[in-house]
Amino acid sequence: MGTLKPSDNISKLNDTWLRLAGIPVIAVASQWLFYEADYQKYQYSRIKAIVAAIIITTLIWELNRISIIYFRKKFPNVNQTKNRTLFTVTSIVIINFLLQLVLTPVYNILFIWNHLLTFNESLFDYGVSLFFILFLYIIYEMIYFFRKWNQSIEEKHHFQEQILKNQLDLLKNQVNPHFLFNSLNTLEALIDENSMNASRYVSELATVYRFILQSQDKELNTVKEEINFINAYTFLLTTRFG
Repeated sequence: MGTLKPSDNISKLNDTWLRLAGIPVIAVASQWLFYEADYQKYQYSRIKAIVAAIIITTLIWELNRISIIYFRKKFPNVNQTKNRTLFTVTSIVIINFLLQLVLTPVYNILFIWNHLLTFNESLFDYGVSLFFILFLYIIYEMIYFFRKWNQSIEEKHHFQEQILKNQLDLLKNQVNPHFLFNSLNTLEALIDENSMNASRYVSELATVYRFILQSQDKELNTVKEEINFINAYTFLLTTRFG
């Protein structure tokens, strides 16, 4: 049985398709859900607004994604979920706050929204970005948690199998020399008493050891092989103990 290797990609997000689809969807959805009233009021270009929203969403997503990856590597285990979540959420709040401080002057300088953003509007933008990125983080964290949980179960089963296999190998190594020694003693007594039974005894003993040696490299045996082994082993015990 091969050694189970933990997945090298489990700390990675593997979210290429989510980003490619999610960024434009969130950009358009945010304009439609949260800023439709502003569009009606200030009559800025719809195309310009969507392009700006896509750029801003990409920036927000990628910066927070770096934070998610960092704390995922720092607190990778299932029992560290609380710390990983606490630090990641805190970093998301701080990153988006600092980003909003930078974006608001840029909006006003470029006059993207056909008016200068007020403090309340900037605060509203911050809340919208925080809403979407926290929602995405919940998705990321749920996927990661279940992947790690599943991996821990697989590793547990693997280690249990390895323990049983090692115990079986140890038992074989302990039993085989004693079994052979006792069998040879019985064969020695049989040679003088019953030469025909001695010949069969040698044949059945060979069957038992052939099965033991072949089984060490096999996980499963056929029913026929098992039955032949049982018959041979039974004959050896019957001959030895009567």
